[in-house]
Amino acid sequence: MTESKKVIKIMHISEATSGGVWTHLNQLADNLPKSRFKQTFILSSIKNPKLEDGLEFQNHNFHVVDMVREINPIEDIVSIIRICKILKKEKPDIVHCHSSKAGLVGRVATVFMKNVKVVYTPHAFAIHPHNGKLKNVIFSMVERFLAFVTTKIICVSYGEREVAIKYAICDSNKISVILNGVEDWEYTVSLSKEEWLQSYSFTGQEKIIGFLGRLAPQKDPLTFIELSQQFNSDKKVVFVMIGDGPLEEIVRQEVGENCVVIGYHARPRDIIQYFDIYVMTSLWEGLPYTLLESMNDGIPIVATNISGVNEIILHNKTGLLANTKDVNELSQHVRRLLEDPYEATKLSENAKYLINKKNKLNKMIKETEVLYSEL
Repeated sequence: MTESKKVIKIMHISEATSGGVWTHLNQLADNLPKSRFKQTFILSSIKNPKLEDGLEFQNHNFHVVDMVREINPIEDIVSIIRICKILKKEKPDIVHCHSSKAGLVGRVATVFMKNVKVVYTPHAFAIHPHNGKLKNVIFSMVERFLAFVTTKIICVSYGEREVAIKYAICDSNKISVILNGVEDWEYTVSLSKEEWLQSYSFTGQEKIIGFLGRLAPQKDPLTFIELSQQFNSDKKVVFVMIGDGPLEEIVRQEVGENCVVIGYHARPRDIIQYFDIYVMTSLWEGLPYTLLESMNDGIPIVATNISGVNEIILHNKTGLLANTKDVNELSQHVRRLLEDPYEATKLSENAKYLINKKNKLNKMIKETEVLYSEL
């Protein structure tokens, strides 16, 4: 008889419970085989008030431990103590911390644990060109210190790996790259694009330029609004923004008549199917799910030329790239695709081919299984 493999107990910890990290957590919860892995989650409810202790997360047990995003010594110590108590009770084999804040409090909590492997996925390091030099120095020192208690760092893009190496966060052999993955989507909306536009008082014949992301400084939604203002006189084009966040009030104040702010949507891919062009204005990223999903769904892309993004948006091949905050360059690219539907289609076909080759969900899950099993 062959000996059955031990079920590996994994504790995921995340402060981020929205956006791409939330998508990633859901993918792991739904797709890692229960015959091999028992997953439990420690999640913060600050960004997702629906999370409550005693409930389940995708049929897995979870605990609510609120974690504030900014550095707050008192709050952080409270979070660490609460996480320590849960870890000592659950006794996981692997603690997997997601995003920078959980990477801090979660990894500090593991210092008090014995015989536990620690995995950290930054989902975009907090170290980036839009910080001041001092902030990057401090953040890199913190990451370097925490790397000593980390068994493996998972980078979701090769650009993220380059950041880790550039700032000497850890030895390269401690880093694994597992690219984010997506799958095809089952649309649930019954409205045609024309009907959907008419529901917002447009004629239904307009081209839609879309934005999907958290309304926060990282995603730079105000540049998207500036872009929309370049098209104020063009009644054949409308701009649509999906997402919520700390800049939502400012965004709603700044938009013109040709721009609709939908806010939070539980199934945003139901809406992005209407987009004629997807525009990403982010200042820094890991490997954004919204971009992967748009590429997978065959939507032409205009994006900023930043690490992670420029691994999959190859200029003039799978999309068009512009410098960050360069509204004129973004505008030129959008007009170019609007005026040349053949090029737009060709770019989107190339992009979908690339996604099918490199960024499918089953590939991501299999590589994660192997990593967990080999720790």
